[in-house]
Amino acid sequence: MILGPSIDDGELSLVDWLELSAFFADERMVRLDEIENALDIEQETELEDISEADSLEEDRAALLANEVGRRTNVLADAYPFSISENGEKLSFLPELNFGRLSYLICLILNNSWTSGRLQAPLRLTNEELRSARDIFEVVSLFAALGRTGGPGFLLGTNRAGAEALLRRLRDVCEKVGEGRARDAVPAAAPPAANDDGVDIISVELEPDGPPMRVFSFGQSASGQNFKDKPIKNLVEGFLDIWFDTQPQNTEAAMYIPAILDQNDLRYYNGRLGLMIHRPRLAAYAQRGFELYLQNQELVHYVDDVDAPQAFYNAYLRRIETDVA
Repeated sequence: MILGPSIDDGELSLVDWLELSAFFADERMVRLDEIENALDIEQETELEDISEADSLEEDRAALLANEVGRRTNVLADAYPFSISENGEKLSFLPELNFGRLSYLICLILNNSWTSGRLQAPLRLTNEELRSARDIFEVVSLFAALGRTGGPGFLLGTNRAGAEALLRRLRDVCEKVGEGRARDAVPAAAPPAANDDGVDIISVELEPDGPPMRVFSFGQSASGQNFKDKPIKNLVEGFLDIWFDTQPQNTEAAMYIPAILDQNDLRYYNGRLGLMIHRPRLAAYAQRGFELYLQNQELVHYVDDVDAPQAFYNAYLRRIETDVA
């Protein structure tokens, strides 16, 4: 097991570290009271009293157990880890459904950037990170489908230019029965518009037809610069440029592999769009994939729905070779 050079002293990032430790450990398990292997509490807190340091460590372990419990409650079957009844051990669950797979892809992706806590060879390579962008878009699409009930349309694939984007938008409107995309690429469109900032469209249908309950315009932000991609500000301009008749009820959603605390969620929700961070994303992705299995016509423009599993399998094979 090779983990990064340092760990942030916060319950969210420490739980990420614990999850990564359990995932990569030979025994697929890590003890919550062994975090001193990564954090020298006496040095961090400058405590000379060993009993006080032990108490601080116990408090930290309790906070970690509480956060793991919260993730378990939120994600249910989509959480790929389990905590023992006594709260002392975190174990990886290798039997993956789509929600667990989505969570693991987010966990590894989010901790593979330069400031993450994974080092080579466990960190995603530059080539894998480039592929991960498209994989994360597929995962986000299923999360969008799980949120709205579908159908879901992936605009960001193939990146064929403005004409292809406009054709897809016309197809979306035709299939959904609401809105009307323009007949020709407008002069105001960006010269190299592949998706023009909108990666995903999903729709919450009404049983008696349009107008729909909501047209959800989503952005899949796989990197650390999600704060620079306010989908909330993009949707109004996107609709103005690409649509002759706009859908009546719209929302903007951002899908990210990171986990935000409640304060960050409240802050960014109002500025960037509805924040679908890792726990929400994985839970919704599991629900979306189940809907897809019931009706495959709910998913559009995805070349390979098995691509996330193939990406994960290839990553495991690669690190097994590199670590050996």
